[in-house]
Amino acid sequence: TATRSSTTWRPPSRPSSDRLSDRLGIAAIRRIPLRPPNQPAFHPLLLAVYPVLQLLALNLGAVSPRAAVGPFVVCLVASVVVWAVCGLVLRSRGRGALWASLFWVLFFSHGHVLGWLGGGVTAAWALVAVGAVVFATIGWLLGRRSDGMDGLNKAVNVPAVVLTLLALGPIIAGVLSPPTNLPEEENAPVEAGLGYLPDIYIIVLDAFGRADVLAENYDVDLSDLNQHLESRGFTVVEKARANYTQTALSLASFFNSAHIRDLMPGLRAGRGNDGELRMLTRQSRNVSRLRELGYQLVTLTGGSELAVLDDPDVNYRGGALNEFQSGVLAITPLPLI
Repeated sequence: TATRSSTTWRPPSRPSSDRLSDRLGIAAIRRIPLRPPNQPAFHPLLLAVYPVLQLLALNLGAVSPRAAVGPFVVCLVASVVVWAVCGLVLRSRGRGALWASLFWVLFFSHGHVLGWLGGGVTAAWALVAVGAVVFATIGWLLGRRSDGMDGLNKAVNVPAVVLTLLALGPIIAGVLSPPTNLPEEENAPVEAGLGYLPDIYIIVLDAFGRADVLAENYDVDLSDLNQHLESRGFTVVEKARANYTQTALSLASFFNSAHIRDLMPGLRAGRGNDGELRMLTRQSRNVSRLRELGYQLVTLTGGSELAVLDDPDVNYRGGALNEFQSGVLAITPLPLI
């Protein structure tokens, strides 16, 4: 008699992704998770904004901290974008942080190195090419690593924090303890001598020499300009002389109608007097007296922050970059574009 064997049917096993890929003739694709590093890395953010803070700390006497707000925000947002892109390319936030910090070091050191080399368009483009090679090479080496390089990130965090604190120190001190202007003279008369309030225009052409000096040194003839101004009722002083060789000193003296030695008896060469000079210009006695008479202050700047008085009633900037923003751009390769 025929025996009937009892068998249990089982579905065929599903081939693994590797076997399936072998059958299809393609390589298996494995997802590599973008894992955060164990050691938090924040140095890309600090190294991106440090040049802005450092430039502000070195020029507190010439610019207001408000001039650095725009560049600071732009650099901070850009640092997040650059870090994200580097992290996606290297598939690691830790290695991406190191690559992003290298980008900012190369980016903001461009102008300093170019100045050391003597400048020039050819040298600038050569420096960009060298920086691009260095950036790509380091990125390739980082891409060959499989870890997040937490130890190196921790080490880079330290100098980034130190540099940022060194730049923030004088800025915070200047904001918390701003220099004060000299008190008003006692019983100073505030009256309109003409019986009415005429419009007052103050146009400052910084570093613009007088006619004979420009003719002798630069072969520039201003005779037509001077004749035109005189025909319109202006007084052109042919042998005018400046009391000071620096704009900050001249403006402070002009807006207070007094010599610097009388405004700042303790002024000494080489001392940090920029804050006091800026305050003498921005919050001057003459402007205070004019406002008591009912004048409104309107400023129109060509990019210089030094002559922008505090709290003008109307301030026209025309959308142009100010002096501080131009200074930030000058240390980057962007002027080549």
